[in-house]
Amino acid sequence: MIRLSSILERGRLRVKAPEGRFLDDVEASALELGEASALSDADKEVLALALELKSLGEVEIVSDDYSIQNMAEALGIGYRGLTTRGIRRRFRWLLYCPGCRRVFEAPPPDGLCPYCGSEVRRKPVEAHPLRGRKTP
Repeated sequence: MIRLSSILERGRLRVKAPEGRFLDDVEASALELGEASALSDADKEVLALALELKSLGEVEIVSDDYSIQNMAEALGIGYRGLTTRGIRRRFRWLLYCPGCRRVFEAPPPDGLCPYCGSEVRRKPVEAHPLRGRKTP
């Protein structure tokens, strides 16, 4: 904690929250790709901040989370895994109920189908090759 305080005091580290419009862009992309249920609020903020900072120069997210990598690939943000190889294709996911077979555009708030009560799941419906934005 002392080391972190010292770095902050010397101005070597800044704490920044992303602007709302970048969060909105990430939310829209997450819904489009079917990643909304797999991303936490913190994940979305990291992606939104990277999207915001991308205009200032090269940005890279280091994460082993495949959903974050999938989103970064779709948003044109550099990424790499720390301990894993990373994604090999970019996916678009379909949210569906295995009980009544309904399909959802957005995840239900509690993750349960409002019609039959089954847990909503996701499955890949499209796989796209990587665009070469992944950094080694």
